[in-house]
Amino acid sequence: MPVVKKENTVSKSKTNSTPIPIAEATPPPLAPSCGVSVLTQSEDVEKVSKALVGFAAEAENIGKDSEGHNYNYASLETVIDSTQALRKKHKLAIFQLPISHGSDQVGVYTRVVHESGQYLAATYYLPLPEMRGINVTQAAGAAITYARRYAYLAALGLAPVDTDAVYE
Repeated sequence: MPVVKKENTVSKSKTNSTPIPIAEATPPPLAPSCGVSVLTQSEDVEKVSKALVGFAAEAENIGKDSEGHNYNYASLETVIDSTQALRKKHKLAIFQLPISHGSDQVGVYTRVVHESGQYLAATYYLPLPEMRGINVTQAAGAAITYARRYAYLAALGLAPVDTDAVYE
């Protein structure tokens, strides 16, 4: 079960009374194990929630455009490009940062931000894969891209239209 933490992340600018997001002074919380998310949110989430509901009402799942390791999938570039206009319409932005835990887990911190400064965020970790023919840095990059794609889709409530996670 995900852990949910509330944070006060909005302050007033000295030159403007418009709320602005406060950057986190510490890195996102660590998940206890791979695949477990730690969720955080702004004190209020009414506006970001309403925007996400509007986004979901209009959004369509994203088709496959790439091929690799015997499966087809939607690339991260396609996922981002396919949602950009609708995110803009609903005044949503997504920020993602690569993260790691120890030497055997990598992942992504994903934050969905509304123009009001309200946000929902989560961390997602994966085991660092062992892949033949590439070095550990390339393997980490592949795992982070994979985590970004799935976290991005999940944050927007979209289903990945691919088969790379089928275990048969």
